[in-house]
Amino acid sequence: MGERSRGRWRDALVISSLLAAAGCSAGPQFYDLDQFVNLVIDDLCRAQVACNDMPDMETCLATTKIEPNYLATLKQDIASGKVRYDGAKATACADLLHRLYGAECSQAALAAVPDRNSTVCDQVFTGTVAIGGACFFSEDCAGGGSCVPSDLTCSRSLQCCPGTCQANTTTTVPVGGSCASGEICAGDSYCDTSVSGVAGTCKLPTAGDGAACSAAIPCVAPLYCDLDSGTGMGTCRRPAATGGACSTSVAFSSCDDGRDYCDQLTVTCTRRVAPGGDCASGQTCVGYTECMGSTCVAQPKPGEACSTNGPSCLGTVLCDAASSTCKVVPVGGACM
Repeated sequence: MGERSRGRWRDALVISSLLAAAGCSAGPQFYDLDQFVNLVIDDLCRAQVACNDMPDMETCLATTKIEPNYLATLKQDIASGKVRYDGAKATACADLLHRLYGAECSQAALAAVPDRNSTVCDQVFTGTVAIGGACFFSEDCAGGGSCVPSDLTCSRSLQCCPGTCQANTTTTVPVGGSCASGEICAGDSYCDTSVSGVAGTCKLPTAGDGAACSAAIPCVAPLYCDLDSGTGMGTCRRPAATGGACSTSVAFSSCDDGRDYCDQLTVTCTRRVAPGGDCASGQTCVGYTECMGSTCVAQPKPGEACSTNGPSCLGTVLCDAASSTCKVVPVGGACM
């Protein structure tokens, strides 16, 4: 975590825990950077464990680490005014993410969350460094710019990587905004260019269950477009429950439960394969394993052996070449 985090605060926060930590004094409770980041990681892990992307909370927390210089640098930049951190926006973002990612790995439950297309999480950090100015992380850059490292071989997961703020070639706009110049529409919205002579506008889908759809006419969430490859048109269908019929052409989208995949042989929504299971015939392994040969092999944890032949270390842990073991990169100081 760290680089491009404006679009990354998409993982749940447990608001009750935050309130307990902050106390019960009168007035709004805003959360400092440490609370925000630590609880993002905590709820990210809760969601990943629930969706079979991590084996358990302890392992997830041990293997999900932010970039070593990120927090210290961001705190320094907030103190100097280079970055503005909005505690009120962070609180609103936390509430939204809590509702979005407490949806029990269900597309239907996720689609039912109010305000799911809100862009409030993009407003937690505001950079003040002008395009062309020096930076270490994209949070520094004004106008939603990106911090591009001067040395593209530099790895932020290991060290400080100085760079330059560059303008984004595309921007994200909310529902109702113009997408006439290639802007990306936020959330579930899409760029509607169907009206002749009218510039593209970001709109929410309206095609319901059984309605016609295409790449240009998406379905209302959580429906998916079951496309005919020959005609380019399709029909909006509801994602299936475990054991139900699905579409292999859209993979996970046709299964409601995030723990499932669409099995190519049975064409039914099937649980992803656990460590030690067979993946020889295109089966999908659970998120904390890799298909090696014909077997789902668990990714090694910190302290366990690793190699360039895989599987890769779990989470954000790196394989140390000198010892051939997975190691957590220690927290570093602020980039100067």
